[in-house]
Amino acid sequence: MTRGSTPLAFCLSLLLTAICLEPASSAQFLQFSAARQGAGSDVLANGKPLLRLRTGSGAGQICSKLTNLALAGLTPGQVTVKAAKDSAQLIAAGSVLATVDAKMAAASKSTPAGLVGNWAANLKSALSTPYVILEGCATLRVPLGEKRTLKWGGTAGADLTFASLKPDVAALQLDNAKGILYVEGVGLGRGEIEATLGNQQVSIDVEVKAWAVRVQSPAVAEVTSPPLPADDVRRIVRNAALMGMVPAPGATVELGEPHRSSGSYTILVKASGRDCFDVNTPVKVTLKTVPAPNRRAQEVLVSNAPERILEPATLLRENLVGLAPVRLLWHHVNSYPKALRFVVRVVNRGNKTAKIHVTEAATGPMNDEIYVGHTAMARFVGLLLQGEGYMLSVPPGAMLDLYDTRIPVDGIVSGLARITPLEAENLMLEVVAEKSWPTTAYFAPVPERLLDDPPLTPYRFEAEKTVELEHEVGGAWTFYHVGKEYSTNLQGQKLYGDYGVRYTLKCTFRNPSDKPARGEMHLRASGGVARCTFLLNGGLVETGMLRGLNEQILHKVDLAPGEQRSVTLVTIPESGSNYPVTLTMMSRQ
Repeated sequence: MTRGSTPLAFCLSLLLTAICLEPASSAQFLQFSAARQGAGSDVLANGKPLLRLRTGSGAGQICSKLTNLALAGLTPGQVTVKAAKDSAQLIAAGSVLATVDAKMAAASKSTPAGLVGNWAANLKSALSTPYVILEGCATLRVPLGEKRTLKWGGTAGADLTFASLKPDVAALQLDNAKGILYVEGVGLGRGEIEATLGNQQVSIDVEVKAWAVRVQSPAVAEVTSPPLPADDVRRIVRNAALMGMVPAPGATVELGEPHRSSGSYTILVKASGRDCFDVNTPVKVTLKTVPAPNRRAQEVLVSNAPERILEPATLLRENLVGLAPVRLLWHHVNSYPKALRFVVRVVNRGNKTAKIHVTEAATGPMNDEIYVGHTAMARFVGLLLQGEGYMLSVPPGAMLDLYDTRIPVDGIVSGLARITPLEAENLMLEVVAEKSWPTTAYFAPVPERLLDDPPLTPYRFEAEKTVELEHEVGGAWTFYHVGKEYSTNLQGQKLYGDYGVRYTLKCTFRNPSDKPARGEMHLRASGGVARCTFLLNGGLVETGMLRGLNEQILHKVDLAPGEQRSVTLVTIPESGSNYPVTLTMMSRQ
């Protein structure tokens, strides 16, 4: 036995089969095999038993060792017996094939040396005739367009030839010096290779199929500000792995969950398909940091009409114009009597791979609409502040689910995304609620209904508003109602509350007096219960729950006599809260 393995003495009872193999007068094909016999198994040479194992399945291991040794030209002279006081070993070319102790030998009514000596005699007889042995395989499986090897070896000096009986399926290339036959799959189907040695022939079945998916590893995912949230990492790792794959028609691809190791990620890919070889392989994905695109969205797409989902439907469908970035806001409640799959989808109707940069934040499904909307907004603004984002690719004629979740009855989902096309020519965004769940991880093809010019939803608005406010110490307070002056688009659609529109408020305090003063900025929920998220001079500020006439002080500024100071406030009305909210600038001396 090899070092570190369990000796056969502890698990097997061997019985000698005293059968002498008759030598042949010419070269022969030799094959070692194992056959089960009741609770045990036989080791065979060309169908004739060499030894029988009363229990266990060790015959397969012995056959494998013998085949490898025979490929290297095992001769009768390399077969020896090493006897000790109470045991004996069968050795071939220095490799221990089996060990027998006194108890095992007694079960066969022999001694260890006698039992192993008979095994050695049988093996020498099988090797005494010059032979050729082929690497054992019931059927040689060859992927289409690839090569597989069939090794041979032995002691025969006679010529060995190979022929493909279906050269349109399997093409052959012979390397006599190395004892290797290269078999290339050139066509789908089953074929046969015929090996000829003198007047003897052996047939090997060949099966040629395509891989269910061809995989490229390693893959690279591009990000703009690591570290990323876990859901973003999952999305980009999956996308990078999928972009390196070419599935066979009709194949199903499944992806495991990413696992981090040594600065990269590994994701398991499984694929299967009709008349294909299955794939089960890990793909390594590394992250590469790249500069973020510095372009602000000029349009906002709002998916909120209807807010309540009454049936599976397309909730928003809009084209992306060239390489112009857009901001997308969604906020919906599932009022359908069953759970639905909620999806934000990018559709590539072009002929080239599209590449987009995404910053996205979503929350839900939950039942608290103010919490859902505020959490999504606060996270989105925070991600923009740090420059977080990632690159995604969409193959031509395919769709990519940018975000998807199962939304139960009465569940609420809310989210925002800034989508910047970097390489694209005909992209579309869809927000849909559907009853079907995908069965494959690969990109779905663009359906016929989207290939021409499908109807669009009129929910595209201007994304930016800039307001300048002033307050003078000793003068009247300054008020501004964020979200009161709603936006109206070219189709006449009104965006009440201006949800998703970015407000930049440039607030200036002036103190013309000869005394110091303090300026204050207050926020009041004038439209109902609300929460708000602000960037105040570049820093993130979140309000608490504002109810009725309750106010929260956002900022205070001390003004020396004759001093003027400015504050920049950026906010986006957030889903679930009630707008307008009122900003008040006041002062005290």
